[in-house]
Amino acid sequence: MKFGGLSHDEALKMVTLNPAMQLGIDKRVGTIDVGKDADLAIYNHDPLSAYAVVQKTLIDGRVYFDRQRDIAERSEREKEKKALIDKFRKAAEKKPEDKKPDATVPIGQKPSEKKSEEKKPEEKKPEEKPKPPSASGIDSAAVLPGGAL
Repeated sequence: MKFGGLSHDEALKMVTLNPAMQLGIDKRVGTIDVGKDADLAIYNHDPLSAYAVVQKTLIDGRVYFDRQRDIAERSEREKEKKALIDKFRKAAEKKPEDKKPDATVPIGQKPSEKKSEEKKPEEKKPEEKPKPPSASGIDSAAVLPGGAL
């Protein structure tokens, strides 16, 4: 809007209707009209403002994101996250005796040593391209005036 000299409505069309027209789907999306797909984002300010925050997102008429519900559920998700982290830490703290030894690793050899001994696939070398003929390989008698052969 600022540098292109666009009006507010023209700038809004640049991110809604115009892309839909370019994709050939403007009969289904791009504006809020009866019969079009109901994919909407509802903001707390003008959508072109840097301060705008999405409050709700609706896709095909169903609410997929609601900021108020998200804020209310954050503490529950944080508790679930902490419980999962604690469960992971407890599993990682199990004593080595509790774990079964790897039968494929020979006695006295660490599993990390086994990995280093495994054969790596051979790397393919790039094919060498034929070199252009050098000037020394051209018969001077075959050169015509003007450099033509």
